[in-house]
Amino acid sequence: MSPIAAAYVPRYVYRGASGTYQSMTPRPDDAEGLSSWDKPNRIRGKVQIIDTQKLGDDLEAVPDGGGHVSVRPKDMSEMEGWIASRATANDSPHPFTEVLKDAIIDASEIAE
Repeated sequence: MSPIAAAYVPRYVYRGASGTYQSMTPRPDDAEGLSSWDKPNRIRGKVQIIDTQKLGDDLEAVPDGGGHVSVRPKDMSEMEGWIASRATANDSPHPFTEVLKDAIIDASEIAE
């Protein structure tokens, strides 16, 4: 990816998810970050709208190309712990999940 493309981080990203703590916590196959998109038209169903400027000091939004954006810890050594928290996220959310939930500014449903 070019440095110019890498420098561009969209203000808002869109995650296809119900919005529960578990749905806002990465799965084991999300090792590079929680999947989101730079435009809502790439998603169908429930969509969480995330303000990337509210991700705090520990999370970042990284454009991966093709409109995909990964939300991940700035320190990737913390990714494994965040992933491991998914099973208990609704009862005891990881601090990253709490930050991400606080960064949600709206939710929508896009017709199939």
